[in-house]
Amino acid sequence: MSFSSSEMQALVSKGLLAQPLPNLYVLGTIHIGSKSADDVNRVLNSVQPSTVIVELPPSRLPTILKSKNIMQQYSDEIDGSKQKIASNPRKTSLIQVIATLPSMAGAGLSIAGFPGMMVMISLLWPSLVKQTWSLKNSEQKGHELERRNEFEVAVAVANILGASVVAADWELEELVQRLASSLTVLDWIQLMWGGLVLEPLGIQPIDPLQRKSDESSVEWEERRRDIWTARASLEHAQTYTPAVDQVLVHGRNQYFAELCLKEIYSQEETMEGEGNVGSSQLKPIVCIVGLAHVDGVCEICRKQADIYEVV
Repeated sequence: MSFSSSEMQALVSKGLLAQPLPNLYVLGTIHIGSKSADDVNRVLNSVQPSTVIVELPPSRLPTILKSKNIMQQYSDEIDGSKQKIASNPRKTSLIQVIATLPSMAGAGLSIAGFPGMMVMISLLWPSLVKQTWSLKNSEQKGHELERRNEFEVAVAVANILGASVVAADWELEELVQRLASSLTVLDWIQLMWGGLVLEPLGIQPIDPLQRKSDESSVEWEERRRDIWTARASLEHAQTYTPAVDQVLVHGRNQYFAELCLKEIYSQEETMEGEGNVGSSQLKPIVCIVGLAHVDGVCEICRKQADIYEVV
């Protein structure tokens, strides 16, 4: 199944899709709504990749592949007449998310001691609460965002296309450990002072990714589906939470890019063994990550391609 070039060009014009190397495509997603899932469907069916690199921890991949509900839910993705996929019926209430605080605090404590607990209760848990509140507020106003998980779609469609899937994100334990070991006392003071005092008083601007008070959920989704919103959020993070940004964004950018380059290099080694050399012979690879990572992954891949002897 192929999609019109105009659809692909629309993704490129918004900065959602980039091609840093001849056989590498990087697609950015936004983790809310359903349009990112549609983007994944379009790109994978159009490019027909041999490998799909997905922002998922390795432990999550077998769960998705073994889930008959998830795989069946997206079984029609290969059919171009069914570009829309079933909505995800799984929902979590705001009360349920708030109630996870003790368990998340305990998990952080067991992973990295007191710093790990602080990571959970001051960074990860508030992020879940904010996003859940924004989505639930949309429902109450009659503007519910239909949610389809783009990463589950990626795994399911790749499976149908016969492409291999590389789970490319850190496990939660590693993420918490990296944050806990990277943040200093001054970093924590800056985080708490900004989040608890300056932002509520309007002295410090909020992250541009957050939903505005007068913004509908549809408008919020559309605004986030643009590379300039992601870049504004990155600039905000670099200014007000640089230590967190270094781990969550730059550290993971490097990890995603290295996996892309290693996959290309692996293809080249195989082709050299078969007597075929040249970028035109390489099979397409699609890397699917959060939109905030697209610029960084592309830049690293372009700069480090020679290290991996990518043609």
